[in-house]
Amino acid sequence: MDGLRVKAFCLLGPKPGWRVLDIGCGDGWFSIQKTLVFKDVHSTGIDLYEAEDSKKNAQLFELKNCTFMMMNAYEMEFKEKFDAAVLFFSLGNICSGKEDLINLFNKVKEALKIEGKRISKSTIN
Repeated sequence: MDGLRVKAFCLLGPKPGWRVLDIGCGDGWFSIQKTLVFKDVHSTGIDLYEAEDSKKNAQLFELKNCTFMMMNAYEMEFKEKFDAAVLFFSLGNICSGKEDLINLFNKVKEALKIEGKRISKSTIN
């Protein structure tokens, strides 16, 4: 379970009890891998098309701290805030231009705690 996405997530210094938002989670594989490695970190994955597949994949591993929802990233709203948000290989599927990117990142900012962390290119370098 040492895939690139899990290694990048490690750079954020995750702590037990963290809540992580996986935007554009696709089949859920990052959240599943991360949950298997970091058992005390909860993942919430959202995807407009593959959330049901993600749920089925998580059920194969009997994961309790990994949830998936069918949701439009531009319309996401959560009662609780997240400690971190990740977008792996999903920006091209979600955003079609600068305005979309700005709108998406504003929604991500709303979903994060004030001290919430994001994986960006500068974090990985």
